[in-house]
Amino acid sequence: MRIFGRVRRHRPHRWLATLGLLLVLACGPLHDTERIDPPVVVPDAVFNRLFTAPDLGWTGGDGTVSVQLPDGRSLWLFGDSFLGRIDPDGTRPADTPFIRNSALIQSPGDLTPLVGQRRGAPAALFQIAAGDEWYWPGDATLQAGRLLVFLHRFRPTGPGLWDWQWIGTDIAVLGLPGLDLESIQPQPVATRIRFGAALLEHRGQVYIFGVTEAPGPKRMHVARTAAGSILESAWTFFDGRGWSPDPGRSIPVLTAVGSQFSVVPYRQSFVLIAMDGRTPFSGRLVAYTAPRPEGPYDGPVTLFKAPEAGGQVAAYNPFVHSQFTRQDRILISYNVNHLSDPSVLYRDAALYRPRFIRVDLARFLSIPPPVEHEFGGHWGWRLRRSGRR
Repeated sequence: MRIFGRVRRHRPHRWLATLGLLLVLACGPLHDTERIDPPVVVPDAVFNRLFTAPDLGWTGGDGTVSVQLPDGRSLWLFGDSFLGRIDPDGTRPADTPFIRNSALIQSPGDLTPLVGQRRGAPAALFQIAAGDEWYWPGDATLQAGRLLVFLHRFRPTGPGLWDWQWIGTDIAVLGLPGLDLESIQPQPVATRIRFGAALLEHRGQVYIFGVTEAPGPKRMHVARTAAGSILESAWTFFDGRGWSPDPGRSIPVLTAVGSQFSVVPYRQSFVLIAMDGRTPFSGRLVAYTAPRPEGPYDGPVTLFKAPEAGGQVAAYNPFVHSQFTRQDRILISYNVNHLSDPSVLYRDAALYRPRFIRVDLARFLSIPPPVEHEFGGHWGWRLRRSGRR
């Protein structure tokens, strides 16, 4: 009896010991630290701090396009921009200079504003003789030792905040390394499409992406020309089957991309980064993938929701800064603005400044092995050899 009683008394301890052993085996060795994957999207503290330096002399802008120069510096291009200073209470003074476009030159750890002059006062870097017209920069690229910047020309159509109209595109030519403005030339091919929203250089070709200016979601078109030939008239336009010299045959290859976006190579494919334009000012950063720059594009895949977006605050026009990719994490900027009241930008200087994030695309996108394609049918693809589209 006593033996039986002793066994009964110790049975719970044996059960607990067995349970503990199972837990240890399930969890792994106690002295090992479980590997935790880093977040797939994180703010970039270095760039967010760099563009909010109190003594910069430039306090905000949108556009936020960058291009790396041959000497390692980067040039940042902006549309409407605030200069001057930020007051200690976080406001912009009422007399803050406001200009239609500007640039910042980035050398290691430093930004230097680059603006123009008019009658002894700061003015837009790229100016138009007609006083009521202005330029907002598009993308930029290097060609034959010079920097080419697409400049979209606008004019007002009324007194309202959104009363303006695109009327054409010119191209600025800047000498290097001094970034001296040599000339501003008309885009060599006249079209109804605002080309120069994004550029991609690939295999000896420059792909020039444009957007329609019709009401509703913007539709993306693609032109291309040989590298070094942007200023010539030898552009061709994707017409759904191939490349045509007739700009009137250009067809849209994607809808709802916004005014500014980026197309970058990724593994054996291409990725388009944009705000989701299916809903106005959605604040959702999305990605599309394609086997070729002209498409077809699959997606979108949601990457990020801008926390600033909502109510009357918009997050818009993302841009990829490929020269700052680190460990497969691409650097993306997006812009923040108030939709209806410009005075808010003076009361809160934290608005109307670019935000920077790093995105691990590999955690979002699964790119299949490359297959060779050829055009076939009505704007579709026919496989030349086995593989998945």
